[in-house]
Formats: sequence, structure tokens, C-alpha cells
Amino acid sequence: METTVSKSLKSTQHNNKKMKHLMDYSLEDLMQLIQTQQITPTQSIDACFERIHLLNPTLNAFVYLVESQAKELAAIQTQQLQNGESLPPLTGIPFGVKDLEDCKGLPTSYGTTVYKNNIALTDSPQVARLKAAGGILVGKTNTPIFGSLMYCDNRAFGATGNPWNPNQTSGGSSGGSACAVAAKMVPIATAADGGGSIRIPACFVGAFGLKPTFGTIPMTEGHQFGMSKFINCVHFGPITRSVTDAAIFMDVVSGYHPSDPLSYPKICNYVEELNTPILKPLRLT
Repeated sequence: METTVSKSLKSTQHNNKKMKHLMDYSLEDLMQLIQTQQITPTQSIDACFERIHLLNPTLNAFVYLVESQAKELAAIQTQQLQNGESLPPLTGIPFGVKDLEDCKGLPTSYGTTVYKNNIALTDSPQVARLKAAGGILVGKTNTPIFGSLMYCDNRAFGATGNPWNPNQTSGGSSGGSACAVAAKMVPIATAADGGGSIRIPACFVGAFGLKPTFGTIPMTEGHQFGMSKFINCVHFGPITRSVTDAAIFMDVVSGYHPSDPLSYPKICNYVEELNTPILKPLRLT
């Protein structure tokens, strides 16, 4: 059964018009396009970096990129799909990671010059789960120094602009992730919130940001300098362009992890919950 997005895609091709840019699609629709092999992971990642190279010099959402590694993984996934292999749900989906969170082999600089050579030895549980679900890391996103400000600027990388007006702030401290998602460089990005650091930038750029209940998404000792396990203030969560996309993200990353004793088992299927009515139908008389 054809979906609205597949009909739209065919229609634009048939009319010989410029096809809608792949990064304009929601996470939900991009997943469907890849899983039904209407597009390949390689095409998805190529579109992602095309958009990044076009916009990032102005907006400064990404501070580190891993283009060659991302394209190599996308090529492998493309071949696997063509061979008829069944791959996980986020196959071919590009994502960004806030520069307070570890990605193996990349610096976790915390928006500082002091930690610019602080190479992470492992992935955080959240990043590891996104990768295990088929997601493809494309880079680290900007954050103010130690995630401590409500605007996104630092001496190491400079300021991140707002996609609607680059001369204005994208908010903080997850300003790089919010900017990258709202500017449609990537459909999803990781974020963290202690005092508004997901909600403020999501509001500033017109994206959807969720601060989950503490412990929903596990952390490790390194997050927030070892304090996150002991101070109930830092919550990992997504920045996306829709509620459904955030639910998909949550279904992938939530749940207990042995590295975090304060994390707890996954309590629901978030996408299913969106389709479950909370209130009975109301009748006005």
C-alpha cells in the first residue's frame, strides 16, 4: 500500500521536477523510504552531508564531522539491503550527538579548548543503542562551555546561529543539536537537559524537545564529569521535528543499562502509546 510520502516522491519524479530533498522528510518517513528500498542508506547519508556542507558554514551546528566513516557504513548497509538482509529500524538514518556525550574515537570537548583532544574510548549507552539500531553517526553538535549557558557559544568553536535568523541564538545548551534538526541537516540529534537545555533550544528553533524522566535513558560515569549518577538533574533526551519521531527515538534508547544503576527497565512502547487514546470520546449536550 502506497503512503503519502511514496506517492509524493513518485509524483515529483514523474513530473520531472526537482525531487524533495531527502533531509526534508521526517524520521518516520525516511525510515519507510529506506526499509522499502525506495532510497538507499547511501542516498540518505549523501543528502545529509550535502545539507550540512551547504548550511553549517553559516549556522555552525556541527563542530566535528565523520563523513568518510558515515559514508562507508552507509555503503555497507546499502549492499546488505540489496542482498535481502533484514536490518534494524534506523538503518541509513543520520544522527548528531551533543558534544557533552561520548562517541568512540571522537573528542568530547564539552565546548572547551581544554578538552578538544579528549578522545572518547567508548560510546555512551544512548549512542551505542542508536548505532545498534542502524543509525549512522555524522558528527558532534555544538554546546556552550560545559553545557552551562542558555545560549550556544564558546571560545573553542564559536556561536551557533538560529536557522530562522543566523544572527540570533539557537538557545542552549543543546543549541547545536536543535539547530541541526531544525535546519534539516539531520532528522534527529541527542541532547541533555538539567535546567532547560533541551526545552529552551527546541523552543527557540521550532523543533520538538523532550526531557524524559530521570533514569529513562541511561548514562555512564563520564557524563557530566561523573555527577550524573548522583545528582538527579541531568536528563538525556531527543530533539526531533515531530512527536512521533521523538517516540521512535525513545523506543530505541530507553531502558536499563548496567553502567547506570539509576536507570530502569523500559516501561512502554512509546510509538504505540501515541496511538492509544487517553480520554474516552466526549459528548457535548
